[in-house]
Amino acid sequence: MIDVIVGGWQFAGIARYHSGFPLGVFNGSNNFATSFNTPGFATAIGPVETDLTRNGANGRPNLFSDPVAARALFVPTRPGEVGSRNILNGPSYTNFDLALHKTIRLPWEGHNVQFRVAAYNAFNQVNFGIRPPYNQTTLRLTDSAATFGRLDRTVGTRGGARELEFALRYSF
Repeated sequence: MIDVIVGGWQFAGIARYHSGFPLGVFNGSNNFATSFNTPGFATAIGPVETDLTRNGANGRPNLFSDPVAARALFVPTRPGEVGSRNILNGPSYTNFDLALHKTIRLPWEGHNVQFRVAAYNAFNQVNFGIRPPYNQTTLRLTDSAATFGRLDRTVGTRGGARELEFALRYSF
């Protein structure tokens, strides 16, 4: 009887972390430094550091502590120049998935019942992403200085929210 209560427990977990993806700043739709098909990258005129700020301009998360100063460090690339490609780092990503299983052996040979509970993004870690319609690796020089680097979405399955899963499995 004690084995039914204490025995048969299994714990599993997956921890994931990766640093931010490289980011580039495009010239925008009106400045074609390399060709008419691709606007090309803007040119950085000074060192730019990303510093994820959860309560930035207008109370929204931002990739920069001062988006106006960060935006001022980029200028349009002139025709024939290549610009500064992927010199910024995007926000990092952290996630923990945890699972707990309890197996109960039944009196019939080879039969058991397993109860499972799993938590995806168990600690409800918020992982930010660059706002649509741009992809995860692009900012635009045509963004206003107040919105430059703004993070308006979360990434991960279903927006990165915590999910719980319960299951009951009968094996025979």
